[in-house]
Amino acid sequence: MNKYLIGAIALLTGMTSALGWFLYNQIQDNGMLSKEIQSMAADLEAERLAANLDRQEARDNYEASSRSCQNAIRSAVEAVRLKPIEVPRYDETGNPNPACPAISLRDAQNAGTGPFVPTSPDSKD
Repeated sequence: MNKYLIGAIALLTGMTSALGWFLYNQIQDNGMLSKEIQSMAADLEAERLAANLDRQEARDNYEASSRSCQNAIRSAVEAVRLKPIEVPRYDETGNPNPACPAISLRDAQNAGTGPFVPTSPDSKD
């Protein structure tokens, strides 16, 4: 019986050692996985920060381009805008001036352009 008891104790000691070794290896593997997860989390956070910075830079560039485009359009519109021409409607004698157009420039600017724009009777051009 002593032999069986020693054998059982040896067997239990061996199994306990094997289980301990297995658990030790699992803990080591879990530690390595934990470090990898922390490294991946840090990399992910760095990528999020870079993406946010890229998004902000893209938004700033878009807004700057939009302002530049709007300014260019305004400048182009200002460049082609018709300036009023001072042409007297009547000459010194009170007769209609033949150089004066039948349609005033202000009327054309206010109502649109074209040969069929009526003159307004209260035009001061």
